[in-house]
Amino acid sequence: MSITFELVSFELGGVLPFGWQPFVGKYGVGTIGHEFSMVGTFKIKSGWEMKRGKRVSNLPALEWREKEFWYQGNVEGTEWTYKGETDKGDLYQSNPGSQTWGGFNQSGSTDPRKHAWVDKPGSDVSSKLHDKLLTPLQRLMVNTGKSDLIQLKATQPYKDAFALHNTSGNYNKGQLKMWWMAAEHLGHRTRYRNLPCIAVDRPGIALSGGSGASGGGFVSKASGVTRRRILQFDLGIVGNGQRFTATQVLESINGKPSISKFIIPGKDDNWCRNVPDRWLAYWRSRLNSMNVGDQTTEFEGESTIIAWEKWVEQLEKKGLV
Repeated sequence: MSITFELVSFELGGVLPFGWQPFVGKYGVGTIGHEFSMVGTFKIKSGWEMKRGKRVSNLPALEWREKEFWYQGNVEGTEWTYKGETDKGDLYQSNPGSQTWGGFNQSGSTDPRKHAWVDKPGSDVSSKLHDKLLTPLQRLMVNTGKSDLIQLKATQPYKDAFALHNTSGNYNKGQLKMWWMAAEHLGHRTRYRNLPCIAVDRPGIALSGGSGASGGGFVSKASGVTRRRILQFDLGIVGNGQRFTATQVLESINGKPSISKFIIPGKDDNWCRNVPDRWLAYWRSRLNSMNVGDQTTEFEGESTIIAWEKWVEQLEKKGLV
């Protein structure tokens, strides 16, 4: 018996401001950023082979490339200096065991239990965030898979496997049996269910400054409390042409959030090294620290910036700003 994962699509699930919680829309004390989900949808197929034993083929492998661009500002944020960039390369290849990659995690192992998104659909992201980090279609696939497995779990063979995993010394054996039964059930030729495999990333920077993981990068090139980091994403599945790109702009002034912007699709290197001041000013005006959900992912056009500048000009003439 073999289980094959056939890629159907690779796309964004959703984007949230970092630290978002249901009905609590405000920034945490120490970090500004986002969390977003990348979802590979795979058709589950089971089939018979002449070989003995069972195997999983076409394990999904990510390409997750990032590049950082850093700016350091004076305390007031009125003067900025470009400090350079860091190409972080393919992070999945350099650290495949990271929990960021969720069900894509291989770590050189073909242990099917690492793919809990098969026998526990949707489990690789908190159920409380499904409506924010999964699309309606992705949520439907999760619910359909769960419904199929409810039928399976009512069968005697599955109950026997569940009982086995609860007996001393047979936990792993029982778990493997349950995973294979779930995969074979969902991948039966009468179903060939599509299921989402989810990777959730939480790129952010510390408002207190600093470097390294807590500071917002491998080695942050700007470590003060007034700084700007621009982060490029170029993501895909190995061997497949579907790509996702995005650019994140994070800025703090004197240790307080000033810009939190996520742009889809991403911007090129030249733009990241020369971000237009007019757009930066607009994004600062749009930051709502009491409602971090009030954010968009599109890149605003020239007409939007001009209209905002005229509005600000009118307010200044009236002495309101």
